[in-house]
Amino acid sequence: MVYGDGAANNLNGRGGNDTLYGLAGNGFLLGEAEADRFVFNTAPSDRNPDVIGDFVSGLVTIGLHQLYFGSADDGGGAPRLTLSAAAEKIDATLLFDTSKELLLFDDDGTGLNAAQPFVYLSKVNLQHESDFYFV
Repeated sequence: MVYGDGAANNLNGRGGNDTLYGLAGNGFLLGEAEADRFVFNTAPSDRNPDVIGDFVSGLVTIGLHQLYFGSADDGGGAPRLTLSAAAEKIDATLLFDTSKELLLFDDDGTGLNAAQPFVYLSKVNLQHESDFYFV
């Protein structure tokens, strides 16, 4: 396991199946090989989005802490995910803005609260609910 802190960290997992925690800073996270896990266990905010430099849909997974992201649970243990910059329903959801390669969390869907960015995914244009899990 590799942990960041409140600073702008460069975290490298090296070889093997690694778990990286970016925490509150603007971190650059790189698993570097294998089936890595990137865990987000702080509140999403436009002040601290991380960057995952080697995300591969279907191989690498993103862990979302229930306390901060649990309202996006679709009822079956997977998050609601929309490949769009804006929510389409009132439910909390993850949004993936493909034009910015940015993953956001919207806690009230089409409600008044703004979606909060939490990670840029370098060179990714498609994701699936199976790329995520709750912790």
